[in-house]
Amino acid sequence: MRFVWIALFSLTSFCWAQLSPGDLSRYHARLEGLANCTQCHELGEDVTSAKCLTCHTAIKERIEAGKGYHSSPEVKAERCAKCHGEHFGREFELVYWKDGPEKFDHARTGWPLVGAHANQKCVACHGNLNAYGRSEVLDKLGPNTNLERTHLGLVTDCNSCHADEHGEQLANNCEQCHSAEQWIPASGFSHDKSKFPLTGKHASVECAKCHKSEQNPLLTSTVLLVDKLRPTEQTRYTGLDFTTCSSCHKDVHEGKFGPNCGGCHTTENFAVAQMAKDFDHNKTGFPLTGQHIGRDCIKCHTTGKMTNPVAHAACKDCHKDEHRGQFADRVDGGACESCHTVDGFVPAHYGVTEHAQSKFPLAGGHLAIPCVVCHALTLTDRADPYAKFAFTDQSCKGCHADVHRGQLDKYMQTSSCDFCHTVDSWRKITFDHAKTGFPLVGKHDQNQCMSCHIREHQGTPREQIKMAPLARECELCHKDPHRSQFVLAELDPAAPDLKIKCSRCHTPDAWKTLLFDHSRDARWVLDGAHQKVACTLCHKPQSDAAGTFTLYRPLPHACSDCHGGTLPQKQ
Repeated sequence: MRFVWIALFSLTSFCWAQLSPGDLSRYHARLEGLANCTQCHELGEDVTSAKCLTCHTAIKERIEAGKGYHSSPEVKAERCAKCHGEHFGREFELVYWKDGPEKFDHARTGWPLVGAHANQKCVACHGNLNAYGRSEVLDKLGPNTNLERTHLGLVTDCNSCHADEHGEQLANNCEQCHSAEQWIPASGFSHDKSKFPLTGKHASVECAKCHKSEQNPLLTSTVLLVDKLRPTEQTRYTGLDFTTCSSCHKDVHEGKFGPNCGGCHTTENFAVAQMAKDFDHNKTGFPLTGQHIGRDCIKCHTTGKMTNPVAHAACKDCHKDEHRGQFADRVDGGACESCHTVDGFVPAHYGVTEHAQSKFPLAGGHLAIPCVVCHALTLTDRADPYAKFAFTDQSCKGCHADVHRGQLDKYMQTSSCDFCHTVDSWRKITFDHAKTGFPLVGKHDQNQCMSCHIREHQGTPREQIKMAPLARECELCHKDPHRSQFVLAELDPAAPDLKIKCSRCHTPDAWKTLLFDHSRDARWVLDGAHQKVACTLCHKPQSDAAGTFTLYRPLPHACSDCHGGTLPQKQ
């Protein structure tokens, strides 16, 4: 009986050694042994993803919910074992990073890394799950999740990783004011959306003048942080008193004129007293409307005496012609009110309908171009730059640089860029390649343009797409798989590079569709039983430093070279 147990034990060890391709990693070491094989393997099959997800429930739930990296189409379609191999030893790491973790495409997780996030090391966020992960999220990861290694459990709220610099004064939607590029300045914040829009001189006051730094009131009495992500000091943003000017400014009149400073002063310049707010300017010959309302009196009444007459028959009586007379030849003489109103100089009331009646109607992609792109501040005079509205050259090249650097001038002479491009989209090509003398037929018609028209001089001022001239011979674009076997120097010793053209045997329709006729194009006519012999029996593969190729010539022609044997000697 003792011998039987020893034999069975030896047989089991022998079978395990024969069946197992190697030790499991330390993470799956508990599954070692023949009795556990079917926990990961189907009988007669490889490891299945369904088996993996039986244990890795956190991943399974995210896949079913369509969340995270493993639910992306590229990953979901693959087997788990493709990236997480096993049986490579105890110290083998189960996660396969194709290009290394630092080059991982984080966008597949559903949370692309943008701005300053793109420069962070993985461990900055995934190195301390217990610090940054939320408890309600961690609880759902399941017992088979290694919290020291997992990349799950994080949330995308800013305050889950970053300190609340505002001490809960403001809402938690940080991205409303801040961007991922940098925390300061808060590019999305506009004081105009606050309860106290900044106007006049207020706009140039330093923030710290009003928003002072103070001790965080949410600290404990023992000066211990309630929250380890809460700063000890914070800037006061809410609860400021701005109901009256005297909340911040000293009333130099000591209350003699009441609390309404705005009755005589504006935020533009407190030192310049204005007419009383109840003054009815409509009783004059120039009612104040639009942007004229609220302007400092002294802006128009420059003498300081309000009863002196002010010219106001035309806009130019007060306003400088920003267009420097470019519209003087119009029927209205370039009157400002033809395009602008007193409600604001910008935007101008000159749209697509009006542009359609000009010498350059807008169409296609031009309709989406902001006015300032074409009408930019490219002209200057002694005063300052001003926008260009008069164009002598209205062709494409009048605005667009020739990115082809004169390669296509022969087409440009008969038409403009529209011989190839359309106004709908610069990338929409309608070029007829047959005009080049090289019609695209067969497989050539399926190639991407950039496979032949490559970029040259990349990263230099001379960078361009090579358009012309391009070589048209097959061998100048395609690698010679025949290793120069068809260089026929013997046909003409004076021309050692003479070759049989590829088109003698091949067509653009398919490289393996041959025009070759062995009886016509070779010195060895195939007749009789030779017609049934497979090509590879005579033209066998050869190898050289560059790889494998088929030997076509020269080949021996004697019967004995292929069939073997020798003729009997005559007696």
